Amino acid sequence: MYKKKVHSVEDLEKVSKAMDIAKNKEAALIESLESLDTIRGKESEVRDRFNVTKPGEKVVLIVEDSANSSGESEKPEGFWPKVKNFFGSILGD
Repeated sequence: MYKKKVHSVEDLEKVSKAMDIAKNKEAALIESLESLDTIRGKESEVRDRFNVTKPGEKVVLIVEDSANSSGESEKPEGFWPKVKNFFGSILGD
């Protein structure tokens, strides 16, 4: 009898959590549908899905430099470090 009650309580908690998740999803879907009822919402959805612009608008793409993605500027290497690297690579250091 005790085991059944424990399982029932656990099942109730699982169902309650699932119900909360479903209600949150429902609220998000309702909000999304309400935004699609407006002109601005429809325009935003079309722009996001199809990457389109209005006549006269231009698209700006910002591309990060993949060679220097750390954000630090490269410092020019001097003559002696180049010599050291050259001989180090030859000698296996």
